[in-house]
Amino acid sequence: QFSEKHANWIINTGGGTARETWELIQRARGIILDRYGIDLRPEIERVGVHADVASTVSTTQPEQDA
Repeated sequence: QFSEKHANWIINTGGGTARETWELIQRARGIILDRYGIDLRPEIERVGVHADVASTVSTTQPEQDA
């Protein structure tokens, strides 16, 4: 679940896997992109092999007005 204190904090309430956490992040990114046109970029760096987890959101960021 996402923390109520900070949206960048994800809380494993028990038994969640790294894959499920990444899928939750991707789902949230997709919802924000669909609703607001904003492509959020995770601040984390994933390590290890992740070929089995497909990204559901592009990694490009739309141009922002300065």
